[in-house]
Amino acid sequence: MKLETRNLKTINVNTNDLRVGKAPDVLQTRGLGSCVAIALYDPNCRIGGLAHISLPAKADDSPEQNLHKYAGIAVNTLLRIMQQRGAVRISTIAKIVGGGNMFTFDPEPHDDIGRLNVAAVRDILNQN
Repeated sequence: MKLETRNLKTINVNTNDLRVGKAPDVLQTRGLGSCVAIALYDPNCRIGGLAHISLPAKADDSPEQNLHKYAGIAVNTLLRIMQQRGAVRISTIAKIVGGGNMFTFDPEPHDDIGRLNVAAVRDILNQN
C-alpha cells in the first residue's frame, strides 16, 4: 500500500493532551511509560483521535486545570469532538498502548499507576 504524502499532516499529541484528525493525518505521541495513549478511529468517515493520559481519575478536591490528563474525561472529550466532526460511536475502533510499571519499588500492586491507567481506560471504553 502506497501512502499518499502530499496532504499528509503530522499532529503531535503531548502528555495530558488530545487531538483529532482526518485521514491522511497522522496522530502521534511519545514517551508513554506509565501513561496510556488511547487511539480511536472511525474507518467509515476516516476520523481518528488520540489522547495521552497520565492518571486514571481526578480526585474530587483537585483544583487541576488540565482535565485531559484523566482517563474518563479525555476519552469522553475525544469521543465528543470526533462525533462533532462526523464520527459514529458504534463504528469507532479503540486501541490502547502504554501503562508500563515504571517504578518497581511500589510496595503494593494497587500502587502501579500504569495498571490503574489501563484499567480506567478499559472501564470508560466499555461504558461507551
